[in-house]
Amino acid sequence: MRKDELEKVRREIDAGDLLLLKSVANRQKLARRAGELKREAGLPIHDPEREKEVLKLRREWAEQLGLDPDSAEALFHLLIDESRKLQEKDKKGDE
Repeated sequence: MRKDELEKVRREIDAGDLLLLKSVANRQKLARRAGELKREAGLPIHDPEREKEVLKLRREWAEQLGLDPDSAEALFHLLIDESRKLQEKDKKGDE
């Protein structure tokens, strides 16, 4: 095993993970804004139809990228659940 090559690959993985976390942080920021807009419009936080559409499209994207759609769906369930929690927390703070 070439240790220098392994270390280089690990640094690239670390850089990718940081980009991934920055993307998640941005997604959460946008989800909070969506929550504000929902409250202003009198809409419920949970929108099962939208969630279904999002999960379907993310599964399709995963397949196109050669990723496991089930894993992608599990990841997006987590992201959506976390977004909903933030929106609920913000809603309680507004009351």
